[in-house]
Amino acid sequence: MLTTRDLFFGVGLPALVGCVLFVVARIAPLLFLRATGNRLPTGAAGLGVLATTRRDASPFALVLGYLVAENLLRGRPSVPPADAAQTLYFALLVLGLLSAAYECRGGAAWRFYLPISLALVLLPTVWLLVRPLAEHAWNRTEAAAWIGGLCLAAIAMTVALDRLFAGRPGVGASAGLVLVLSLAAPVLAMSGTKTYGQLAASGAAALFPGVAAAAAGWTGGFSRRMAPAFVLLLGGMLLTGHLLANLTVTNAVLLLLAPLAMWIDRLSIVGHWAAWQRGALALVAAALPAGAAVALAAQKFLEDMASGY
Repeated sequence: MLTTRDLFFGVGLPALVGCVLFVVARIAPLLFLRATGNRLPTGAAGLGVLATTRRDASPFALVLGYLVAENLLRGRPSVPPADAAQTLYFALLVLGLLSAAYECRGGAAWRFYLPISLALVLLPTVWLLVRPLAEHAWNRTEAAAWIGGLCLAAIAMTVALDRLFAGRPGVGASAGLVLVLSLAAPVLAMSGTKTYGQLAASGAAALFPGVAAAAAGWTGGFSRRMAPAFVLLLGGMLLTGHLLANLTVTNAVLLLLAPLAMWIDRLSIVGHWAAWQRGALALVAAALPAGAAVALAAQKFLEDMASGY
């Protein structure tokens, strides 16, 4: 049962963090131009300048929203991490710092961000999450199969989302990511891990202001820079939910495939559609597998509840 405290710390404050970051990202170019003594051109020229200087706050919103929720709902994580959620905490913290470093560098330096984030953060986190089972429950063959398969899946999903969001596909695809996290929350909660459900909801709440900003025309939607953080958060919670709780493989796979389903709007058959139509199609494509996971989790949850009486 969710309490008012859970909703405030797990949803309200992360949403506030997201609002602040997306507003800062909106006004930062204007403040920079004013500080350097430049004036923003009027009309279309001014909009062009904003389009080339605007910053994407989505990776920082996702990271800070999670960190705030983790601190307030579960307390300050221990060093070294005591459980999987705390491992994700520190991994997201490192990824956030890496993103901040690249944000300061800017320009062509971003082309190195994806491989470095995979090598330094995502793949080591996979090993840290499965290490207890690899060392104490699996034989060498099982450990190699699990670790190899999970690393390949992390790479494939991150690259796929990176390419999908390379051109900032707009509000529909951005809303699709928020929808997937929102629906992952009840699936995780009904699979025996209320904590991960709350933390998934915190990520969705932190990103929601970015969807509102895209809908208002402030931004072009999330950029490719948020792909590593999204895969780390969603994939990490689904992995630990399966290994340490009762999340089924089917539901985990459905939730992982849901954001990739948004590639449907890149098909040539819909290339002539209006942007809002392709966005709606992407949102529906993400909602179908994620919604199926919710339905299956609810069915299993009700069956388990019935068998307990």
